[in-house]
Amino acid sequence: MPNAFAQRSPGDDTFSRAALEADWRLAEVAEGLQFLLHVTPTDTDAAWRRFAAAGYLGEPDLTYRPLACDLDELEACVEKAPVDDVPNPTAAELLREKRDELRCKVAMLRHRGTPRFLELSRRVYGEVDDDLLELAKRLLYRLPAEARGEPVKGRLDAAAFAVRAERELQHYRRLHPEFSARVEVSSDVPPSLMVSGDRLLVGSGTHIPKRRAEALIHHEIGTHLVTRFNGSRQPLRLLACGLAGYDVLQEGLAVLAEFLAGGLHRSRFRILAARVVAVCRMTGGAAFPETFRELAERFGFDDETAFTVAVRVHRSGGFTKDAVYLRGLAALLEYLAGDGNGDLEPLLVGKVDLPHAPAVRKLLERKLLAPPALIPRYLDSGEAQGRLALVREGLTPLDLLDGRPLDRRPR
Repeated sequence: MPNAFAQRSPGDDTFSRAALEADWRLAEVAEGLQFLLHVTPTDTDAAWRRFAAAGYLGEPDLTYRPLACDLDELEACVEKAPVDDVPNPTAAELLREKRDELRCKVAMLRHRGTPRFLELSRRVYGEVDDDLLELAKRLLYRLPAEARGEPVKGRLDAAAFAVRAERELQHYRRLHPEFSARVEVSSDVPPSLMVSGDRLLVGSGTHIPKRRAEALIHHEIGTHLVTRFNGSRQPLRLLACGLAGYDVLQEGLAVLAEFLAGGLHRSRFRILAARVVAVCRMTGGAAFPETFRELAERFGFDDETAFTVAVRVHRSGGFTKDAVYLRGLAALLEYLAGDGNGDLEPLLVGKVDLPHAPAVRKLLERKLLAPPALIPRYLDSGEAQGRLALVREGLTPLDLLDGRPLDRRPR
C-alpha cells in the first residue's frame, strides 16, 4: 500500500481533475454495491434449527437477498474511472488498488455461492498466516470456555438496543448537526449488528448482553459511523466509504474501542480467535460440518455459537473477512506502541489502512486534509485514557484483558 495519496505537488491547492473524477466514480461503486448486505444470509436462525434437527450434518441451506444493484453498470463505472490519467504516481497507485479491490468485489457478487467467491475473497482480505493462527490458538487455549450464555433478563432485545444506539447517535448530532447516521431494526438481517453505509442495522432477533452493550455501541457507532462521517468531510469521497484494505484497520480500531470502553471480555476474545481458526480451516478445504466440529469439540464453544461463527466464514462460498478483526487489532497495537507514537488522529480522518497513516499525518500538517470532525466519545473518559496509555507502553492482544496481562506461564 502506498504511503501517500495526495494529488498535489508542493504549492498546489487543489486535487487534480482526474483524481477527483476517479475518486467520485470509485466511491459511487463502493456505495452502490452494498457489499456486506449482499453476502450475508437473511435466515440464519431458521438455518440453525434445520442444522440442529439434521444432527449437525451437511451444509446449511442459506438464503441471500436478491442483488439490488446492476453489476454490469457498476463494473462499467469502475472501468471508466480515469485512474491511469492521475499524474501523481503514488496517488494513482492508491486509486488503482481501490479499483482492483472493487473489481474483485463486483466479481464476488457475480460468483456468490461458488468456489470463485472464495478465491476472490482471499485476494481482497488476505490469508491467515502462521503468526496470526498461532496467536488465535494461544488465546483459545489460555481462555477457557465459559458457561453457556446469560439469562434473558441480562440482555437487551433489538428494540432496547436500538433505543440505546439512538441516544449515542444523538450525542454526535449535538456535536455536529450534519451527522446523519441512523439505526434501524431489520427483520432481514441475522441476529447481529451491521453497519451498511450510514445505517446501523440491528437484526430483529438480536439479544445483546447488557455488559457488552456499551462496548458494541463504541464498536459500531464510535468507530464505523464516526470515521465514515469524518471521511465525508474530506476532499476525497473514498475516505468515507473506504480506501483499499480499510477493513483491517477499521475492525482493529473497533475492537480497540471495546477495550478502551472496558467491555472487551474473555468471551469476545474467544470469538475473535475462533473466527481466525474457522477461516484457516475453511480455506484449507474443510466443509462446514468440519469447521463447526472444530469449534464445538476442540475449543469448547456451545453449538449455536460454533454454528454462527462457521456460517460467517462459509457464507456466500467462503468469506475470509472475519480474520481481519484479530489481525487488525494486533497491527494497531504494534503501531500505537511503535512508529505511530500513540497517535490516533490520522486513523480517524476517514476509513483508511495503517500504511496510509504517515501520509495522512503529513496532509493534516499541510492542511490538505481536515482534522477529524468528530472524536469518538469513549476517548473522553479518564479510564479510556488510562487504558490507552497502557497500549502505548506496548501491549499485545494476549495482554488486552481489561488492561491486565494474561497468565503466560507455559501449560
